[in-house]
Amino acid sequence: AKCTANSPENLKIALCLPVSCAKDQPRLYSFLSEKSNDVVHVCGIECARMKKEKSPFFWLVNSALFCLLSVSLAVSVVDFLAEKKEAIRQEQETSNKHIDYTRHVDIRNTQ
Repeated sequence: AKCTANSPENLKIALCLPVSCAKDQPRLYSFLSEKSNDVVHVCGIECARMKKEKSPFFWLVNSALFCLLSVSLAVSVVDFLAEKKEAIRQEQETSNKHIDYTRHVDIRNTQ
């Protein structure tokens, strides 16, 4: 079967593999042909050896995500500390009321 531009059963693959990719191409062709029972025709396998340079958009998106993550972590820590402080304050308030009540009871019992 011939590879044409508009044929849906054609397959073109780009792989990120080490330099040995060129040696493995024939095995990849035969493996893909066997597994698809020759329904899919492998038109080409390209080995991408070069790393892609990061675009400014990539850095912008990652910086925004990092800022959002930092803010959410900081707010979570502040919220946790505020809740803990409130719990300690309520516990002290409750224990102070208990002490006052105990003193009152002790005074009544001594008379």
